[in-house]
Amino acid sequence: MPAPYPALLLMASWLAGVWLPIYSELPLTQIWWSAVIISVTVWTWSRKRWVLFPCACCVVAAAGSLYLTWWRESNYVAVANKPFADSTLVLEGSTIRDDRTTTLVRTSYGNRPNLRFTLVEKGTIQRTPGEVLQITGYTRPPPFQMESYARWMERHRIQGSIVAKTAIKTGSAAGFLELFPLVGARLQRSILSSFPGEPGQLLAGLLLGAKQSLSNDLTAALRATGTSHLVAISGANVVIILGIVLQILPTYSLRSRTLYSVLIGLIICLLTGASASVVRGALTVGIASILQLLGRHPNRGGLFILPAFLMSVGNPLLPSSDVGFQLSFAAIGGVLFVQPYLARILERPFKHVPRVITSSLQETAAATIGTAPVAYTVFGTTSWLGLAVNPLLLWLVPPISFLGLAYLCFGWIAPVKSILVLVLTPMLRIFLGCIRWFAAHLGGLPP
Repeated sequence: MPAPYPALLLMASWLAGVWLPIYSELPLTQIWWSAVIISVTVWTWSRKRWVLFPCACCVVAAAGSLYLTWWRESNYVAVANKPFADSTLVLEGSTIRDDRTTTLVRTSYGNRPNLRFTLVEKGTIQRTPGEVLQITGYTRPPPFQMESYARWMERHRIQGSIVAKTAIKTGSAAGFLELFPLVGARLQRSILSSFPGEPGQLLAGLLLGAKQSLSNDLTAALRATGTSHLVAISGANVVIILGIVLQILPTYSLRSRTLYSVLIGLIICLLTGASASVVRGALTVGIASILQLLGRHPNRGGLFILPAFLMSVGNPLLPSSDVGFQLSFAAIGGVLFVQPYLARILERPFKHVPRVITSSLQETAAATIGTAPVAYTVFGTTSWLGLAVNPLLLWLVPPISFLGLAYLCFGWIAPVKSILVLVLTPMLRIFLGCIRWFAAHLGGLPP
């Protein structure tokens, strides 16, 4: 067995150990250890060295199951329905679930500091990350009767909800964690003010992953055409943005290029809220850069498994409960393992087609094939229309990203801002017009 494969299989065993307990009521830890005992018994009897490797895989899977149990117990406290009077909390930011924005806050509860809760207020109140609020109200536990919602809260380490009767702003927190969400919110407001309507929503989603800025009609059109990934910043967007920035920065050596890749990936994660797809993209780019610095060629299996393993160590609920995690890794799995076969199949029929179009078609088809089982299982449907729409639009993503980054960096200069708005607006409208046309004529949506 080639050198990298045993390590990859062990990491895959870990992922199985943290994934299966969520969906299975079987005593998995006991099953893992029973398999270990059987493997050791067979090895003692036969003295075949290969028997020890399945034993090691079972040990790693058992460790993954035990780690998941420990992680869940250590990250959560029992929240009860009780008054929450004159308590101070810090607004952390917001997240999206079921197309609705949820405000997240951090506060102390019991003997535990810096616990995360959702904040429920009457009416629609615009809040800014980093605000310090004085709250009077009550706490309530997660709605365990709503299994998917309770699991979503657990995955985001949300202890429960704080229902505010009164909320008074008393100041602002200037901590490191509040800095990047605050900068991201200000950049989003700047984009939406300079590009009113759907062009601004598209650009904010493309650069900052701002899903809350998308209208319901635009969200439906993106889903119908299979292009949601283009405007919800993903691993592909991270690679595009990183490539643009590295072309601008003075990278005199491979070491400086690697350092820039890691730092820029970290900044993108912090600015966009560190969704699973963004973290996966940043980790993949960082791992590939470090391997190149060490003089080693990146292995396809390693680029697929290692980021998933590292992310599951940070949050073992991601593989089983985060749809973004599942779709992201399904897409990169299709690109890494299916695209080479598609390239050989399509080489002769498309030999007279420009390479930029064929490579875009191959990548889109491979990602669609990879994500189809996950999309059908979770959403009950999958959009094959993306096979036609994505190759038409992918060529626009790099120039829009480049000009959008230029706007974020130099938009405070009035003449530069005017030029960038003038150039970007037609490109964004072409992008949106294509999506609208396909959604109306082939996606089944009203025009």
